Formats: sequence, structure tokens, C-alpha cells
Amino acid sequence: MIWTTTASFQMVADYRHMHRESFGDTNRIGGDLRWDFNEKSVLLGIGAHVVNAVDAQFVDPAAPYRSLSYREARIWTMVTKGKLTASLDGILQRYESNNPYLAGMRNVYEAVGSLGYQASENVKVSGDISYGSNPVAKHETRGLLRAEYRFGFAKKGGQ
Repeated sequence: MIWTTTASFQMVADYRHMHRESFGDTNRIGGDLRWDFNEKSVLLGIGAHVVNAVDAQFVDPAAPYRSLSYREARIWTMVTKGKLTASLDGILQRYESNNPYLAGMRNVYEAVGSLGYQASENVKVSGDISYGSNPVAKHETRGLLRAEYRFGFAKKGGQ
């Protein structure tokens, strides 16, 4: 559900229920606040969600039915100036303390920065750099360079 209070502010509330035979039921509930400034050249948002996955089945056959529930907080911003775009995104997930699947970690986080340049209507180049920690990779830094070319075959209307 999206509620737009002004041309530059939105409140979003969402709920999602998922059922998987092998992993059980999961419920995700939360919301976001979004602002756009300077005619959508600067966007900013914050969000919070709770994921309730109390009885995750068969994650580990030796210890089934462990909770994978967590709380998530996110903040992001995106700036567009002519042919340049930049973004910064931060995500924090806080799990229950007795979760053996997280190798003793309670907080899983990642920060991602991105910079892109639209060289022409069909060509865009961009790069991302991220830093984060999770049970598999603690204090990991990753980078990605991307070049995108869009072929002009499709007519207007998606044919």
C-alpha cells in the first residue's frame, strides 16, 4: 500500500506471506518512507521490516526448526545530474542471538556505493563497490564494473 502525501513524499506499508514445503512459513511486514527532491534528481529513503521465520525446517538436518527471524533497517539515496547517477545504500539485518547458522553473528550488514554514466541513449557504464559482513565473508569488499548496451530493435509498445 502506497500513500502519497505530497508530490515529494511517500509512505509505503507492505506485508508478504511465503510458504515453502521444505522451509515452512515466513511473514515479512514493514514500511518505507521515500522523499524526492529537486524534481526527482535527488531521492532518499529509509525503511524497516520484520521477518518472522520461526520454524525454518530442514536448514540443518541435525538441528531442524531453528528461527531465521530478523529485523531489517535500510537507508538509501540516489542522485541524478545530467548523464551521471550515484547511489549509496546501507542495509542492516539483526538476527536472534541463538541462531547457529550465523556463526555467532547477530548483525549482518552491507553498504553499497554506485556511480554510473549514460554515454548515449543505448550505452551506459557504471561501477559498484560494496563492503559488508555476513557469516560466510566477514569484512568483505567487492567491486563490479558494468557496461550496458541496449539494442534498438523493439518498437515503442514492447513489440
